Amino acid sequence: MNRLTKIIYCLVGLILVGYALASGYLLFFGGLPAQINATVALYVLLYGAGVSAGIGLLFILRGIFSRRSYPLMALEQEGGSVTISRTALKNIVYTAVDGFPGVQESRTKIRLSGGKRRAPDCRVRVRIGIAPDSNLPVQHEAMRSRISDAICATTGVTPRRIDLAFYTPPIKHVDPQEGEGSK
Repeated sequence: MNRLTKIIYCLVGLILVGYALASGYLLFFGGLPAQINATVALYVLLYGAGVSAGIGLLFILRGIFSRRSYPLMALEQEGGSVTISRTALKNIVYTAVDGFPGVQESRTKIRLSGGKRRAPDCRVRVRIGIAPDSNLPVQHEAMRSRISDAICATTGVTPRRIDLAFYTPPIKHVDPQEGEGSK
C-alpha cells in the first residue's frame, strides 16, 4: 500500500469516527424533534455511531498498520543495492520464451521471496501457447535453461523453480464473407 492510499484510509477513518462522536454528542447533549420517539432515536443513533466508529477505526488501523508490498527483488552487493521489479523479470522471461519458434503467446507469473536477511529467490511459472503442430513440449529442458540463463545473466539470481505449461490457444477462423472475429 503506498503512502497516498494510507493517508486516504486514515482520513476516511477520521471522518467516520468524527461522525460517530458527533452523533453521540447530539444523542446525549442535543434535543430531539417532537415527532421522533426517544427510544427509536436512541437505538438508531447508537447503531449508527457504533457502526461508524467501528468502520472508522478499521480504516485508521488499516492505514497505520498495513504493510507496504514490495514486489521487487533486492540484491545487496558491496557497492550498494539493486532492485528489480516483477515486470522487468516478466519481460526477461517473455524475451527468452519468444526466441523459440512456434510460440504464439505466453503468460508469466513470478513469485519473489527473500529480503534483507535472506538471499533473494524467485519462482517462475510460464503458460505457453503453441501452434498445434509444434514440438516445443519436447524442448522443455532447453526452454527452462534459456529462461534460467536469462534471469541469472540479468539479475545474478538463479531461479529456484521454473514451471512450464503448454497449451494450444483457440484458433480464430476468419470468414472472408463476414470478416475477422467470426467462429
